[in-house]
Amino acid sequence: MTTCTRCCEKQPENGFYADKRSRSGLQSECKECVKARSRANYLANRAAGLAKRRAYYAANRDRQRQVMRDWYRENRDRHRALTLKWRAANPDRKRDMEQSRRARAGGYFTEHVDRLELLDRHDGLCGICGDAVDPGNFDVDHVIPIGRGGEHSYANTQPAHKRCNQSKKNRLMHEHRKRQAAMSSS
Repeated sequence: MTTCTRCCEKQPENGFYADKRSRSGLQSECKECVKARSRANYLANRAAGLAKRRAYYAANRDRQRQVMRDWYRENRDRHRALTLKWRAANPDRKRDMEQSRRARAGGYFTEHVDRLELLDRHDGLCGICGDAVDPGNFDVDHVIPIGRGGEHSYANTQPAHKRCNQSKKNRLMHEHRKRQAAMSSS
């Protein structure tokens, strides 16, 4: 058992990192204290490091773009495999990013909309038909569609069944209901 010089707790030797320079062959602080100190140092210097990187990239934008083009050219297959792997692991995030990109392109407000939080806010009900929605299989519907000036935010989104969202298309709710009523009466 070895005592940590920071937290003063006795821990087994596997609780310390190796250090060839010390007599015992171990660091004087336990792994948890080293991690905590490292994390605090990172947080304290994060803003300065980020500002420094941003200034460097702004000053060397063309060079950085060329470096990325060269890397992509040399690693095209690897890039494709990584992209496909990410898309498979994050199908909802990719869809959210696409909707956010479309809203930003139109100059509208966007925020990250977490699908499960959105479902929770609406008590698990479809915003179009009012029935329960399967948490693993639903769409994020925009009350005011992005194509008609709607923003991508919690205030303008609601969960919807895929078939409900596809039937609503680019319409407002009152237009969709009017169309549904006309179709059911004919």
